[in-house]
Amino acid sequence: MPGVAKFRVSSYLKDIIGKDLVTNEFVAIFELVKNSFDAGASRIDIEFDVESDKIIISDDGSGMNESDIRDKWLFVAYSDKSLINPDTYRDKIKSTRQLAGSKGIGRFACDTLGERLTLYTSRANETVIHKLDVNWQNFEKNSSNEFQSINVNLSTVNKFPNLLNSRDLDSHGTILIINNLRQKWDEKSIFSLRRDLAKTYRSFWDYGRRISIYLVYKGP
Repeated sequence: MPGVAKFRVSSYLKDIIGKDLVTNEFVAIFELVKNSFDAGASRIDIEFDVESDKIIISDDGSGMNESDIRDKWLFVAYSDKSLINPDTYRDKIKSTRQLAGSKGIGRFACDTLGERLTLYTSRANETVIHKLDVNWQNFEKNSSNEFQSINVNLSTVNKFPNLLNSRDLDSHGTILIINNLRQKWDEKSIFSLRRDLAKTYRSFWDYGRRISIYLVYKGP
């Protein structure tokens, strides 16, 4: 019968906008670093805990409250950048690597890096820290499942987890803990990442922002 029809979205969309667009682990790290930059961070720590099969990325940016998580982070393809200022630093950074963040899908870089994500975040003056658990494998079980039907767990905790580095977050910021890594990281690959990040770091300065990026490696 004629009438109005609607698109349905398979849970496999996660792979299309995640692993298929954020094409490799280096691009994924760049995306997450740039997300921290967008949040106003002055310092970003990237910790490779190879022994525990996880990557921890933390920043002292503005962080998110519950509304930000529900209405923005979990809103696929939503991006503040396209609404606030289309002439962002992403247009100014000279890079040979394709960036997905301005399309609101850079958060799926976490899926490119590992099978599970635990996100901790808090805005300044908040009394709680929000914790989001995402198991990306839940989106891969059955293509007939609809994307929005896959649950993720949102809760609160009293403090940020401890980090490998000496600095710990206190009042605000975001920590991403990515587990069950999809790539093998060693000293050689991290050295290559450090070299490429240095180019992005200089671009931040060209844009008028000073930001410190620290890499920590814990391996065999």
